[in-house]
Amino acid sequence: MRCHCLLCWLFFFDEAKEECVRLIKLHHLTNIPPYDDPRPCPKIKIIRVETYDANATTLSLKEKKRVTLDEVGLFADGAAIRVVGEETFRHTRSVVEPGCAFCGSVKKYIANNVTGGCFVVTSGANMNFERLRFVAERAKLGERTEALFSVIIPERPGSFIRLCDNMYPSKTVKDPPSLLEKLEANGYNVQDISDNEIVKSHARYMVGGRSKVENEQLYRFEFPERPGALKKFLSGLRSDWNISLFHYRNQGSDIWKVLVGIQVPPQNSEAFENFKNQLGYHAINETEKPVYKQFLRYCQDNI
Repeated sequence: MRCHCLLCWLFFFDEAKEECVRLIKLHHLTNIPPYDDPRPCPKIKIIRVETYDANATTLSLKEKKRVTLDEVGLFADGAAIRVVGEETFRHTRSVVEPGCAFCGSVKKYIANNVTGGCFVVTSGANMNFERLRFVAERAKLGERTEALFSVIIPERPGSFIRLCDNMYPSKTVKDPPSLLEKLEANGYNVQDISDNEIVKSHARYMVGGRSKVENEQLYRFEFPERPGALKKFLSGLRSDWNISLFHYRNQGSDIWKVLVGIQVPPQNSEAFENFKNQLGYHAINETEKPVYKQFLRYCQDNI
């Protein structure tokens, strides 16, 4: 009689792989690799598919050597590897990923390479209701059938209805670039902010208007979805650094995308930079970006 044990280790594939190697050496076990092995060899045509933020193979092929990513996007977590397998890179030069990455890539591929009927078979994707909501919200933006515009209109009676008349001569708008050109031609100050991450992940869900707090710096942080991640961030803040803005929305991902406003006096700038570096979380400074100044920050230009 044999006993089998399944061990779940941490949150990331690379960490689990390191622990697997350690246990194999410790207990003299046999490794069953998920990939990176010369023996699995399907007799089918394989096309490499990767998401833009987990593209270790694409970069490795470009550099002609294995490249290690600093940050890995985990939405298509089956392909979220920091460095491609040595055997995979040497021999197959491919990564096979079912689920969302597969469906998206097939749509792109058949547009230029397939005529006639086509069907897709997938073996599944890691999905929950939060992630499904995220996909539904982003799908039309990704296909360019929906857009997010920032439009400045005069503070006069009838301004909004005139804007609507210019936007919707028909019931639907299927060409956002043409609509943008039309609004500009009619004298509107308009920007296409469909690709702005602050807008897509945060600002569209926030209320409260512009802030006048002093010395505010706005950052987008990416926290790993693990116990204690937020506490680690808060514990490292100095008592004289006030959190003036905080927004998080569950997107069903393995990464928390958090928008944080922090009041940091000019004399503490170096200490704040050291704090960010020691924290080790991916951080993007949005303080000087137009979206922040237009929607979240009160300044003279907004009057």
